[in-house]
Amino acid sequence: MSTQTRTIVERTELGLRDPLRLLSLVTAALLTISYVSVLLSVTNVVGGSSDLLVIVGVTLVVSTLLARYLSSWVALVLAGVLLVGGMAFYLTSIPDGFALLWQTERITSDVTALLTGLSILRVTKASVWAMAIAPGPVFLSWYFVMQRRYALGAIVGAAPLGLFVLTGDADLLITAMGVTAAAALVGFGELERHNASLGQADLLTVVLATMVVLSLTLSVVPGGASNPYSPATAAGRQSSRIS
Repeated sequence: MSTQTRTIVERTELGLRDPLRLLSLVTAALLTISYVSVLLSVTNVVGGSSDLLVIVGVTLVVSTLLARYLSSWVALVLAGVLLVGGMAFYLTSIPDGFALLWQTERITSDVTALLTGLSILRVTKASVWAMAIAPGPVFLSWYFVMQRRYALGAIVGAAPLGLFVLTGDADLLITAMGVTAAAALVGFGELERHNASLGQADLLTVVLATMVVLSLTLSVVPGGASNPYSPATAAGRQSSRIS
């Protein structure tokens, strides 16, 4: 039975007796672990790991429960509210945080620095930032997985991992795990959606193994954590929010 002909209840069931559904859930969990582990590495340094784990755990439970009742548009809005609300909470934790919203040059400078290799450990109150950013992608990615919309779940989950690769905070092993998990999620998920058998996943397994080998031998990180670029630093100035 294809996803299009399933009822909402059938789509959102865990379906752990189906090996391909189980593999899809496992790979989705591994993708989530890959980027959450980066946030945990931040909170391990500056504090707040237990709070972050509680936030992620509660978000996963809520996403699992609400997936049966929420439409995709409502889930998108809710994820946006979580992200905006988290950032608002973060801004309240730093001096004159909301004043930063009007300083577009500094925002551009800081974002550019992060995207070219500046570690998120350099962000002011990095532990609060980590807890603020986590719920949005965790909720939406897991929602799509529960809805059996695996490609969308993989894209949402890969987004924060991609950010951490650019900042240099995701090491090679974490990156390899996350990328492989995202590819496996799409592969196993699509097989499950089309009622394929586990035996038909042989080729996918070979492809995933090849990806792991290649990802462990190749590393491409723009800029590098030791050499971030920003307009401010290029002009001999230092950003006010990232030290």
